[in-house]
Amino acid sequence: MQTALEFHELIDERDQRLVQDVGYFLAGLEDKGHPNGNADHLWSCHALCIAAQVLFRPDGWRVAHGRFGDTNDHTWLVRQTLRASDISRFERGYRERVGTKTILDVYPVASYGGPILLDASGWSSPWQKLYIEDRRRYKATQVRAWHDDASIILSMVKI
Repeated sequence: MQTALEFHELIDERDQRLVQDVGYFLAGLEDKGHPNGNADHLWSCHALCIAAQVLFRPDGWRVAHGRFGDTNDHTWLVRQTLRASDISRFERGYRERVGTKTILDVYPVASYGGPILLDASGWSSPWQKLYIEDRRRYKATQVRAWHDDASIILSMVKI
């Protein structure tokens, strides 16, 4: 059985392969390993997304920082495309909600499992209201720390 994303041609074999590859990447990582035993021993979604972007270099995807819902700081990968069927709508002035927006959540909030691939296009998608980009929430020192952690993660990867 096809998923709705496959049926509506919002993902292709490359996307499916990317999800599999990121899943294998996550499964092969060790925990961060802080000795105090609290949640600091987990890698952040921020560092994991940066590392996945660097490692796989998926065409058309970029790292998005913001929030999930009203409060949770979060980072994910996003791809926005304009299909040929959307161009006339775009030219008529429909600047928003035109094209497709696909989210690859590498390390989903409050979930077991991941990564997950989501369609955040159009008014009927609940995901566009939950994944809110907002880079202004973060200080440069935070972003540098995520990149430092991503470098550590990448040094752990055996290719």
